[in-house]
Parts: sequence; structure tokens; C-alpha cells
Amino acid sequence: MRRATVLLLALIELGRHHFDSVGTGRSIAFTAFALCLIVAAFECRSETDSVLTTSTFDSRQMNWVALTQFVLAVPVTQLDGFRRILGTTRIDARQFGWALLAALALLLLWEAGKFLARRIRNA
Repeated sequence: MRRATVLLLALIELGRHHFDSVGTGRSIAFTAFALCLIVAAFECRSETDSVLTTSTFDSRQMNWVALTQFVLAVPVTQLDGFRRILGTTRIDARQFGWALLAALALLLLWEAGKFLARRIRNA
């Protein structure tokens, strides 16, 4: 959990230094958090099995929830109503890409950990 916190704080700093706005950084981090929750939901289904298989998506309900969460990750920074409620700011596609990159990094790190767990278990 500490790694995720560090990652989100780094995204806030990215917003502050690269985009000259703490609000933009918070919005990127908020979006990244929402996307990372999707990664975590799928990764937590097994302690050692990779999510990079078709069996990962065998739960119809889980797939709908993940899709809904992904679809809602966009309007929280684009629609005025959501921005007022959640205190976010509008981010562009490049900034959204940073949020996606964070979720991808989490996926890759989690998969690396599972790979090591499988190797240790089979040794």
C-alpha cells in the first residue's frame, strides 16, 4: 500500500512541477487511483496466478463493475458536476495517460511479484 501512496504523491508532484498545478496533479492521482483499483480487483483474485489469461475475465459481474469504474474514471475530471463534487480539475489526454501509466506500472509490479512467488513455490 505504501508503494501506491508514493506513486500517487509522485503524480501530484508531477502536476505541480510539470503542469504548474497541484489541482491537475491531484486529478491525475485521483484518476490513477480509480484505475489502480481495477488492477487490484483483478490481481487479488489469485495470490500467484497471472491476470494475463482469459480466465481472469470469467466473472461477468466483475467485468461489468470494472468496465463501469473505467468509464466513470473519465467524467470525474471532465464533467462539471463530478468536478464540483470531487474537487477535481479538467485533465487532457496526455495527463490521463499518466494515470494509465500508473495503473500499468502497478499491473507490471504485481505480475512480477506473482512470477517470483510461483518460482519460489515451484523451487
